[in-house]
Amino acid sequence: MRMECAMWLRRSRARGIVLLDIGSRIRGGATMDESPPVRIRLTMPTRAVLDLLMSTAADDPPWGYRICEEAGLGPGTVYPILERLEEARWIEGTWETEVPADRPRRRTYQITDLGSCSYQAALAKTKRPAARLRWGLRPGEAR
Repeated sequence: MRMECAMWLRRSRARGIVLLDIGSRIRGGATMDESPPVRIRLTMPTRAVLDLLMSTAADDPPWGYRICEEAGLGPGTVYPILERLEEARWIEGTWETEVPADRPRRRTYQITDLGSCSYQAALAKTKRPAARLRWGLRPGEAR
């Protein structure tokens, strides 16, 4: 059987939020699991976390607290975003292998290929002038 990744992009006009549904489908329309596709809301904090993960080097992955500091967001915002992105398989979290004596182990995060492709596709669709006009924005104008 051949697997395909399907993406659906929806915009919530009332809030101006981009929703991207990701679902793994087997050729013929059957889903691999019966759970509904995970929906990622591309809010400004989510975009800040994803932008940070996209810009970090693979040999120096950020951990939760570092993401909070660099994105300028609180832990009550960042950790739920990281959990949702990990559930959607956009990012992968791993624990440090060795236990440092002076601090707890860190959980580091890296963006996956699926996450990178999906995020870039969502950004490309939201940057179209037609989408900006539907949200009441003119090309080159920021809100």
